[in-house]
Amino acid sequence: MNAPQMVAKSTVDLLGELTKPYTATGLLPKSERQALLKILSEHTPDRLKHEQAPQKDMLTVAEVSERLGVSKTTIWRMRKTGELRGRYLKSGSPKTLRIELDSVNAVLYGKEAV
Repeated sequence: MNAPQMVAKSTVDLLGELTKPYTATGLLPKSERQALLKILSEHTPDRLKHEQAPQKDMLTVAEVSERLGVSKTTIWRMRKTGELRGRYLKSGSPKTLRIELDSVNAVLYGKEAV
């Protein structure tokens, strides 16, 4: 797997400033400007470093499935209904979903997750 290309945060900030007039005059739709800046900001060194850091209080879907003794499909369903809380380490990438350990313990021990 290739390492993701990195973009300096200052470059993202500069592009944000440079594109403001185009958005204000209607030449660049606001939604497209925001999407561009979001994509670029996801590839800043700080963001990539944060996403790759181990999450001690977060578990993979497979780990949760094993702990609870249910299928991965059930884990996805429990997250969708709100019984388990989690987040994506990389926006929109299903393989990066991590489930909060507190919510897993709440299911295991019948306590409300904080």
